[in-house]
Amino acid sequence: RTVLRSPMSFFESSPTGRILNRFSKDLDEIDTQLPFYSNASLQNICLIILTIFFVAFVFPILLIAIAVLGMVFLVIITFFNRTVREVKRLESISRSPLVSHLGASVQGLATVHAFKKNDEYRRIFQRTFDQTTVCYQAFQSSMRWLGFRLDVVTMVLLGLTALMVVLTRGAACLSSWRQCARPGHCARLQEKRRISPHLSEDV
Repeated sequence: RTVLRSPMSFFESSPTGRILNRFSKDLDEIDTQLPFYSNASLQNICLIILTIFFVAFVFPILLIAIAVLGMVFLVIITFFNRTVREVKRLESISRSPLVSHLGASVQGLATVHAFKKNDEYRRIFQRTFDQTTVCYQAFQSSMRWLGFRLDVVTMVLLGLTALMVVLTRGAACLSSWRQCARPGHCARLQEKRRISPHLSEDV
């Protein structure tokens, strides 16, 4: 509504690709991806909390290690969210010139062929596409940066639980370790890691 009621100076100063990007990619993420990511994130958080509660009920001393690793996880995820938010913003900004160039190329296709500017328009497209790809690659690299550190946190937790099983030689500790080491629960942090950047960007 705000865009439709904007004066003509807004449309003259704002690139067409930026406006199209807002009404296509951004609205699609809000309408379709945001509910999905919110639901999946809520499910993963609940499953992680239930797993920690079960392990703490069976073996309460493990709460000390969980608290320390939880603090490490919060520090990592806080630093990651600040970084990936800027990366996603740059990706969205770099996508606007590409959309604008494609729209201008389609509208002026006859003029481009008439003046034989095919190679020039191809070079402009490759340059804008490379800029968008660089931002996307930076986003994927940051995801792998976080994934490696979350893998380390998960392996430390599993190692500590296995160490407690060996030291105490208790069946309760063994069941606690089995609960932690289940592949579904070990993958929850990775799933939360994958969803978190999209969720924060959509919000």
